[in-house]
Amino acid sequence: MKVLLIAPASAPFADIARLLVRELGHGGIEVRLAEVGGDDRAALQLGEAFARAKDFDLVHVLAEPRALPLAWVAGAPAVVTLSPTPGETEWELARRLAPRAALVASHAVQTSLALAATVAPESSHAAAAYRGLYADLLAREAARRVDTEHDRRPWGEYWVLADHASFKVKRIDVLPKKRLSYQKHTRRAEHWIVVRGVAKVTLDGRDVRLAHGETVDIPIGSAHRIENVGDEMLTFIEIQSGTYFGEDDIVRLEDDFGRAQ
Repeated sequence: MKVLLIAPASAPFADIARLLVRELGHGGIEVRLAEVGGDDRAALQLGEAFARAKDFDLVHVLAEPRALPLAWVAGAPAVVTLSPTPGETEWELARRLAPRAALVASHAVQTSLALAATVAPESSHAAAAYRGLYADLLAREAARRVDTEHDRRPWGEYWVLADHASFKVKRIDVLPKKRLSYQKHTRRAEHWIVVRGVAKVTLDGRDVRLAHGETVDIPIGSAHRIENVGDEMLTFIEIQSGTYFGEDDIVRLEDDFGRAQ
């Protein structure tokens, strides 16, 4: 397991972070420490640290509340330890991030959040507690990916080929004579590349045919639909770019299968 530990460069948390690096390392976890200062460069340092998150299995933020909103765009699940006790804003952010984040308080708390814990980071048992929390979070992340990387729909099926903070890539198969809903998105643009079959693409009311190797760009907010007009399977690659890639960012304008917005 590879963990990116983000912590303040000032005492006492700098010393606690270095102790955690050592103790977690004894347990077989590879930890990279990124220290953040308290000056005007802190925001830049936090951004630089989170930009490296995709290279790790997990990000652990220690006593740095400014980093919690950045967990939205982290390329890895996040553990956030706040001291002494998270406020209501922090709990609400953690609830929105679930199940890709765990929020840890250094004093006992009561919450309905599934991934929440009480760990005093300076205690002798902290490393063991964090190892268990890391394992739990990564198990939940693995289950989430199984549930979201492949799905069957009335028109065919799709596979997620890559899922990162700033982009998502899918392979999509459309059955002959079937079509997706006429829809739009509020937080992502898409780029389609046809790799098998023949497609009719409707973009803001205008139709265009695409064959093997041909592409189309769908801007954020544009109404779009793709239809398999051939007798064989239509396969295309969808590259999403934007700020959010959840399946709930779909506004259906028309649908052959009676699905609601």
